[in-house]
Amino acid sequence: MERVIEIAKEGQFLARDRGTMLVKADGSEVGRVPLDDISCIIITARGVSYSNDLIRSLAERGASFVICNGNFQPISWLWPIEGNHTQASRMQAQLSAPKPFSKRT
Repeated sequence: MERVIEIAKEGQFLARDRGTMLVKADGSEVGRVPLDDISCIIITARGVSYSNDLIRSLAERGASFVICNGNFQPISWLWPIEGNHTQASRMQAQLSAPKPFSKRT
């Protein structure tokens, strides 16, 4: 299963623990997801911290990590260097998609 996980609550801490991504808030566990199930993590909240070990483990599995600004627009994207044709096909599909309607002036 490929999950896209959004971290939208401030003050979360993400870490790797026994093959899972552990999510903590105020020192208590609030969630856990198997690393092999994660295809992408999107950080939309401020004040989120994460361990390098988690980022490395996700990259080894081909998962991407997206950081968004205050307007929920992506401003940073960590993507594994090794060829990952699944992610590459998704990116190509997004680039080829029609642009959303915009107001003409």
